[in-house]
Amino acid sequence: MLEVITPQPDFPRVDLTEENAEYLTLVMANHGVLQSGHMVAETTHPIFPATHSALTVATEHLFDRPENLRAIEFGIRGLEAITLFVLANPLEPELKELKSNIVNIMKPSNIAGVYGYFERVHEEFLHETPRTAAVIAESAARYIGSQANLAVFGGAVARQFELDNAKD
Repeated sequence: MLEVITPQPDFPRVDLTEENAEYLTLVMANHGVLQSGHMVAETTHPIFPATHSALTVATEHLFDRPENLRAIEFGIRGLEAITLFVLANPLEPELKELKSNIVNIMKPSNIAGVYGYFERVHEEFLHETPRTAAVIAESAARYIGSQANLAVFGGAVARQFELDNAKD
């Protein structure tokens, strides 16, 4: 029998517990719950709206197929919803650094650098937070099928960009 979610205030710096990952796989099978969680997370975690918008623009420079962009967006929303569901402490943005990094990540002239950053953080995400990656992949597979790997990519870049721009 599954219990309720155990708070993980240090998420996304740490991976989901096995129990939380199992529970969230079920919770996020309901697209309405995922969407609601994402919307609330955007209002309760001050770093999310800025980082989410910047990542959306940056990925539009790298991927031109709408289905790829939808999958990446799904992963970003999924990570934000998970953050809410595990009652993670909101990351406070380091405003000066955040502004500079947003400008850099959104520049079309910096595509190679942004892609390299995204690839590196995707690999780190798979190794450092495999349970979180699995929850996003399983949820995405239900809704976007073969593009689920790009949803994990979206979750990965969201996690790292948020951590890179948060106060310690």
